[in-house]
Amino acid sequence: MKTFIFYKQYVGRGKTEITIHRIIKNKPVFVGRTSYNDNSTPGAISEALQYLINNRYLPLSYYYLSENSLRGNGYYCKEVEQKGVKITEI
Repeated sequence: MKTFIFYKQYVGRGKTEITIHRIIKNKPVFVGRTSYNDNSTPGAISEALQYLINNRYLPLSYYYLSENSLRGNGYYCKEVEQKGVKITEI
């Protein structure tokens, strides 16, 4: 299972920065930073998932796992966890 953690930091003017780490051998390894607008519909955890997919830490197929009649693609959901990816906010 691939495990990622992230934390949020408010940077002002409606923007929040996310710093993402991957857990390898019980140690956090820096992956990257991204920012999103606070009015974002998916939320921070889904923004972290989309960052990991866009920067090829995860395959593109994970992007389409959440698509159904109730939500669009790119959301973090139980189907993503069942594929072996855990994303946690600290």
